[in-house]
Amino acid sequence: MSLEVIDGQIMKGSFYLDDINLCFDSGSYHIIIGKNGSGKTQLLKALIGLNKLNSGLLKNNDSVITLKNQKQYLRSINYVSSDTRQLFPELTGWENCLFFARLYGIKKLEASKKIKNLASDFDLSKEDLQKNIVGVFQWHVTKTTFYSCFFE
Repeated sequence: MSLEVIDGQIMKGSFYLDDINLCFDSGSYHIIIGKNGSGKTQLLKALIGLNKLNSGLLKNNDSVITLKNQKQYLRSINYVSSDTRQLFPELTGWENCLFFARLYGIKKLEASKKIKNLASDFDLSKEDLQKNIVGVFQWHVTKTTFYSCFFE
């Protein structure tokens, strides 16, 4: 799945972000960084349908996202924030992945294989995944990205 923003603009209250031109190719990983208040969250919310672009185009696989096809687009994407409040701190990394896999209808055996493969890709050990999230989830951005990739 490719995702593209062309000449996007986001206005929310006094916040204003314009001239947004991005392309996320299928199978690639991206990190969005910036200062507090620079628009990272507003941009991500626009990409996942929580905010609308005030102008510009959002395209998925070269098709413009419209009201007609928005539901289909939203079903095809996943977003997991690096914010630990969206995970269950009393569970381990492994348990969090299994929990969300169940929500997405992924069988335990399939989920376990996927977790192991991605853990290997992101240099996470079995011990890393067995740690509780509380106090430990201050891992590198790469480790956080692991969870979002799990749901792709």
